[in-house]
Amino acid sequence: MLYLVLRSAGRRGRRKRVHRYSEKRRFALELRLSLIILSGLCALAVTTHVSIMLAGFALGLVISATGEPRRLARQLFGITEGFFAPLFFVWLGASLQVRELAAHPLLILGLGVGAILAHCVGRLFGQPLTLAVLSAAQLGVPVAAATLGTKHDLLAPGEPSALMLGALVTIGTTSIAGVMASRRQSADESKTSAG
Repeated sequence: MLYLVLRSAGRRGRRKRVHRYSEKRRFALELRLSLIILSGLCALAVTTHVSIMLAGFALGLVISATGEPRRLARQLFGITEGFFAPLFFVWLGASLQVRELAAHPLLILGLGVGAILAHCVGRLFGQPLTLAVLSAAQLGVPVAAATLGTKHDLLAPGEPSALMLGALVTIGTTSIAGVMASRRQSADESKTSAG
């Protein structure tokens, strides 16, 4: 419904008028409206017992489908990276029980190495190994799995922490792979310029 409302407002020129008025007066109306809509969707998600991450995802889809102005994109990026993301990670970190990992320390290594090996399948199709390992660094899926698993008690003790620490293992290996890929590219460029 929100998509249809925003699309209709865009066709009638109301979005452009609001954009010009907001830019002229420096009101950030688009950002304020986006945050109000996000709060409403979060309230709806909480009352229907759905994750609030779904509310944010749905709003992101609607805004991108209707055409996100660059100014709004910069504002949303600033709010997300400067406030919501750190708040979320602090909340998630506070809900994880790292002590429970002592019973299953190999779980961390298994999850991290498993993610890297899964991404290395691209090597079979000609992708360089360093680039395959670089593609393994993803926090979104482990964060979502740990959040939902913690909220709904779907994971065994220690598994949410293992998911997050396994994701950190993938980030560490991608750092190494990035250095190796950079060195290889530099070596190839020097061979090309010398030859």
